[in-house]
Amino acid sequence: MCGIFGVIRKNHTVSNRQISGLVRQLFLRSESRGKDASGVAVLEGNVAHVLKRRVRGKKLIQLAEYQRLFNEHPRYTAVLGHCRMETNGSSRLHENNQPVCKHNMLCLHNGIVSNQDYIRRTCAALQLDYGVDTEIFLELIRLERQSGVALGKALHKALAETDGAYSLALVDPASALIILTTNNGSLYLWEPDNLGLLVFASEFRILARALMASSFGSKEIISGISQAAPRAMIERRLLFSNPESVNEEVRPAETEPAVIDYGPVVEVPAPACSKTSLSEKLCLDGDYLRASVMAGKLQRCSRCILPETFPNIRYDDNGVCNYCRAYRAMCPKGVDNLREEIRRLAGEGGVSCIVPLSGGRDSCYGLHYLKKELGLLPVAFTYDWGMVTDLARRNISRMCGALGVEHILVAADIGKKRDNIRKNVIAWFNAPSLGTIPLLMAGDKAFFYHAAKLKKDLKLRLLFFCMNPLERTDFKVGFAGVNETIDTVPKRRHFLLSWGSSVQLFAYYCREALRNPLLLNSSIMDSVAAFVAYYYTAHDYLMLYNYIPWDEDKVVSTLCDQYSWEREAGCGTTWRIGDGTSAFYNYIYFLMAGFTENDTLRSNQVREGQLTREDALRLAERDNAPRFSSIQWYCETIGLDWREVLARAGKLSGPLAQAVR
Repeated sequence: MCGIFGVIRKNHTVSNRQISGLVRQLFLRSESRGKDASGVAVLEGNVAHVLKRRVRGKKLIQLAEYQRLFNEHPRYTAVLGHCRMETNGSSRLHENNQPVCKHNMLCLHNGIVSNQDYIRRTCAALQLDYGVDTEIFLELIRLERQSGVALGKALHKALAETDGAYSLALVDPASALIILTTNNGSLYLWEPDNLGLLVFASEFRILARALMASSFGSKEIISGISQAAPRAMIERRLLFSNPESVNEEVRPAETEPAVIDYGPVVEVPAPACSKTSLSEKLCLDGDYLRASVMAGKLQRCSRCILPETFPNIRYDDNGVCNYCRAYRAMCPKGVDNLREEIRRLAGEGGVSCIVPLSGGRDSCYGLHYLKKELGLLPVAFTYDWGMVTDLARRNISRMCGALGVEHILVAADIGKKRDNIRKNVIAWFNAPSLGTIPLLMAGDKAFFYHAAKLKKDLKLRLLFFCMNPLERTDFKVGFAGVNETIDTVPKRRHFLLSWGSSVQLFAYYCREALRNPLLLNSSIMDSVAAFVAYYYTAHDYLMLYNYIPWDEDKVVSTLCDQYSWEREAGCGTTWRIGDGTSAFYNYIYFLMAGFTENDTLRSNQVREGQLTREDALRLAERDNAPRFSSIQWYCETIGLDWREVLARAGKLSGPLAQAVR
C-alpha cells in the first residue's frame, strides 16, 4: 500500500530547481497509490526537516510551508516523499502519517505489518505510542541499537520479526545513512553515474513518467531504471560538508534534534467506534430471525436450494428449477491447456503476468497457484476504492510478502468514493428497490479498466483473473427485470450480459433515476464509468478457474496453512469477507428476498457435485447470518449512523413478504 519515493544527492551537480521539479512529478505520480495523507522529508546536514499533512500529494506541494521548507534549506542532500493510503493508524493522528519519526530516525513505509497485533501483544519492551504499524520497525531497531548493533543489522533483525509485504526507506540523519529495502520488489531505482543522483519510487511507471515529465526525460535514460531485488538492502551515505565527522557508531543524545517535525496545523480527533448494547443486538437479531422464519417457509428447488423469490425462477412438476435443468457442469480445460495458452500468448520467455488481487480467497489462491505451481512471475494489482477492508489489505500483504510478488496499487480518492456511497445509500432508502442495490457497489468496477491499462503500460501479454465461476449472481440483474438466465442465453461470456440485456439494464437504471432523483448525485459518473468498464470494455484476460478446478477446501486450507491467511473474527464463511459492502447488501437481500449470494454459490456447488443439498442448506444458513460488526464498520466508514440504517432496513418488505402472505 502507499507510495514512497525520493531523490538522494551524491554531489550538487544537479540544480535545486531540477530536483524540486522531479520531486513534484514524483508526488503527482505517486498519489495514485494513496490520497489520504502525504509527507516530505528534506535532509540538510545532519537534520531531517519533516512536513506532513492530511491532504493528497497534489495539495501538499501547493502549500506555502512546502515551498518554505526548500527555500530555507537550499543545501539539502536528499528529499524523500510519501503518499499515504490509510491502513493501520488513523490519518487524523499526525504521528501516524508518513514519514514516521521517532528516536531521531524516520521511516517511509509502503506495506502492512500483518502480525502487528501479535508483536504489540508479546513484546513488552516496545514503547508503542502511535497507531501506525511503521512505528514497530523503529521500536525494534531502537532495541537492537541499544545493544550496540549497527543500523543495517538492526533493520535486518527488525524485518525478520515482521510478516507481510514491505518496501521502506529508513533514515538516520545523525549518522548520514539511508537504507532502502523491499521484500516483494515494489521498489525501483535510477542511479546515473554522470548526475550524482539516486532516485527511487514504488513503481516503474511512477519513476519513468516522473523522469520523462522532468528535465531528465528520455527513453535512453529510462532504460537505466532497475528493480530492487527482494530483501536486498541498498545503503547510501548522505552528502555532508565534513564527512570525516560522521560516525554511525557514535549516537547523539535523544534530545538532540536529528529529526524536526513541523507538526499539524490542527489535530483532528478520530471518531470513536460505538459499541452495540444488548438491547440493540436483540432488536437486530429479531429482524433477522423474523426474516429467517419467513425464508424457511419458501418453496425451494428440490435439487439445489434456490427459493421461489429468486428472479425468473420456474419449477417443473418434480420441483426442479430451470437453473438446474439448464445447468452445464464446469469442465476445466486442464493445466496442460493452460500452459499451452500461456506459451501461445506470451512465448517461451513470457513468464510475467498481471494478477488482480482483492485480498479474497479466490484471488489469493490464484496468486499462489500462478507463482508456485506454474512458475510464473506475477505482478499483483489492487484497485482500492475505499471498501477494501483492513483484513483484505493484511491478506494482500501476507501473500505478496511471502511470495516476493510486486504489488501495484491504484487508490481512488477514497474520501470522495465513500461520500458517493453514502449518497447512494441514502438515495436507495428513499426508494428501496432490489434492482438498484448494485449501484452501491458500482465504484469497484473500475478495476477492469485499470487492469487493462496496467497490462498495456507494462507491455505484458498475460492478464489473469481469478474469479470463481460458481459465483454467478444473476439475481442482481434479475431484480432489475433482466431475464439473463442460463437457459435463455446459454452461450454468453463469463459474468457478462448479452448486448440486448445490457441495454435493457441501462434503461432500467435510467428509469429508476427519474423515479428517485436522489440517485442523480455526484456518483453518477462513477456509475456510468463502472457500467461501461464492466460490460463494454474489452475483457482480454485468462480466467484461471476455467482451466483448473475450484476446490473450496483446498483453496482455504492452502491459504490458512501456508500463509496464515486471516478470516473474519466470529464469521464461519471465508467468502466476501474482504469486501466492505457485502455484509450490508447481503443482509438487505436476505431481509427482502430470503436469500443472498451464498445461496447461489451453494446451489452451484450442489450442481457440480461438490455438496449435498443438505450440506448446502446448512452452509447457506450459517453464511447468511448477519455480520453486524462488518455492517457497523461499513456504515461508520461512509459516515452514516448504523443504528438508524439497520432500523430502517428492518422495516423493509419485498418478495419475501409477498411470498409468505
